[in-house]
Amino acid sequence: MKNLAHIGEHLLDVRYYFGNNRIKMVNTEGSRNLSQELKIRKHIVKSLSHRQVEILVGSLLGDGYIHPLGKMCFEQAENQYGYLLWKYSELKNFAYPKIAKVSRFDKRSGKYTHSYRFFLKQYFQSWRQIWYPEGAKRIPNNIEGWFTPLSLAVWYMDDGHYDKGKSALFSSENFCQADLRKMQDILSKWNLETSLSKSNRLRVLHSSISHFIKLTSPYIMSDMRYKILDPVTT
Repeated sequence: MKNLAHIGEHLLDVRYYFGNNRIKMVNTEGSRNLSQELKIRKHIVKSLSHRQVEILVGSLLGDGYIHPLGKMCFEQAENQYGYLLWKYSELKNFAYPKIAKVSRFDKRSGKYTHSYRFFLKQYFQSWRQIWYPEGAKRIPNNIEGWFTPLSLAVWYMDDGHYDKGKSALFSSENFCQADLRKMQDILSKWNLETSLSKSNRLRVLHSSISHFIKLTSPYIMSDMRYKILDPVTT
C-alpha cells in the first residue's frame, strides 16, 4: 500500500476490492478523461465539436448539471434569457427542441421567480461518470486540454461576479480543494494570479483583472456584460 505510483503529476487513483482474502488495486484514472465522442446506441457514436466541449466544460464548472441517466440541464434567470438562448444555439444538435419557462414560488419573499431552461438528450452517461464519479461533482483529469478562454468566460457568466470592483470571484464551493488547485495551476499558466478561500471560493486577484477581462470579454454575452468592466478603466 505504501508504493502508490505517480503518473505525471497525478496520484494513481485506486480502489480496493476485498474478496477471497485478497486485495486488488484497480486504476480508475483513465476513466475520468473527457472525450468528444458520445455513445448513443450500441453501434452509434456522435461527436461534439471542440467548441461545444469548451462550452460544456465552462457550464459544468458553473451551473450545468448532468442527471444520472445522462440528460444535461441548463437554466438561467429570466433576465439572462439571451445567454441561455446562445447556449441553446451552440448545442442545439444535441438538445431537445424546447426552451421551457419555469415559475417557482419563493416563500421568503412571497413572490414568484421566473427562469428558462433546456435539456440536452440522454447522450452524456459517460460524462456523468467523469464529472460525478462518486455522486459529487469533480473536475476531470484532462480538463486542461479542453479548458480555453471561452470555457473561462462561460464559467464566469454562470458562477462568477465582479467583487467590490477589484476582483473576479467564482462561487466554486461545491468543488474540493484539490480540484480547485488544479484550476489555479491552469490559470497561472495564463498569467492569472488567483487565491482560494477557506470556503473554496476561487478569486482572480486585482493584479490580474485587466488580463482576465481581456481574455473573457470577447465571449461575454450582452445580457451578462454587467459582470465585467472595460479593461481600459481597470
